[in-house]
Amino acid sequence: MNELDLYRILSHPFGTWEAIQIGQTQQVLVTEESFDSQYFVAHNRFYEQVLVPKESAFMGKMVEVNIYEAGKHFMKGSPLLHSKLYTPSISTPLAKGKVSGLTEDFKEQLSNGSNSPPKTSAGAENSVPKTSGQTGDKLKFLYFIIALFVAFFAFFMGKNILGYKSNILNM
Repeated sequence: MNELDLYRILSHPFGTWEAIQIGQTQQVLVTEESFDSQYFVAHNRFYEQVLVPKESAFMGKMVEVNIYEAGKHFMKGSPLLHSKLYTPSISTPLAKGKVSGLTEDFKEQLSNGSNSPPKTSAGAENSVPKTSGQTGDKLKFLYFIIALFVAFFAFFMGKNILGYKSNILNM
């Protein structure tokens, strides 16, 4: 390492990947399209941004790339020829614009604008507890009775303790 390399490393200590990352091979996860729509944005295991060529097969996949350019806030990588694309999740990723977690019944309800609850299967009825206004009212009444009991208990115990103390002092 000569003086120029040492100066370069010491003069850019914070957040630069120049000369350190170039030539490295990294596993990255392609997550989104870049702002200028020329690249896909991927992240390595340290969540550093790596720009990769915009190929539709890369979206949502892990890709092994070789870093060929680096700037202050980015790296550019080219996919290796022998690299195998794989999805790092159990389920297949959703298509662009799809929302996870919505069943067809909920989608119909949203599109119709109805306020009636969606139809559920027989197995689903047992797994989700039903709540109603009457249950809430019963709980409020129960809490009121318990609070009333605690208040009476504290009041009468306080009187007996004070009365006991006052008897001792009067002796």
